[in-house]
Amino acid sequence: MKKYKTGGHQEKDKRGGTENVAEIVGLGSAIELAYKNIDEYNKKLTDLREYYITNVEKRIPDIRINGDRNARLPGNANISFKGIDGETLLLKLDSIRNLHIGRISL
Repeated sequence: MKKYKTGGHQEKDKRGGTENVAEIVGLGSAIELAYKNIDEYNKKLTDLREYYITNVEKRIPDIRINGDRNARLPGNANISFKGIDGETLLLKLDSIRNLHIGRISL
């Protein structure tokens, strides 16, 4: 059997590398903690998304919510704006706290 990976001398010098057990255990613990609070976190993100969409609807007429309003990732709001230039849009949305906007011109 030929060596297929260079490095250390594990497996009678046929396989190099040793797994980083401490980091594997740490990652597992982090995933457990994240999963433990996932429902609460997703509810918070969904509430924030709805807050932002509602405030955008109040400030700017003639918008379109792209995709299904409910069947989407909790932290996602994809909105199209018709008949408004980018600078005016940014100024109208500026008053919504913590809103981060990506702009593209087609």
